[in-house]
Amino acid sequence: MTDAFLLSRAGITSDYITADKARQLYDDARGRPESGLEGDLETGFGFWLLSADGTVRLVRCTVTPVHPVPIT
Repeated sequence: MTDAFLLSRAGITSDYITADKARQLYDDARGRPESGLEGDLETGFGFWLLSADGTVRLVRCTVTPVHPVPIT
């Protein structure tokens, strides 16, 4: 697994996150069926960011692994 991931929210904003943060987001989404989790840590995944009470889907997020490019 890669050490870095790209977290994109609604295709508008993106941030680099660590593998630990990606694992946390994945585990949280997997624990909430209403998040609509699709994919996995190896190839990338998507989920819905939910309201505080978990009843409303707010923003679709995608997490994509970033593979380092060798410098030659």
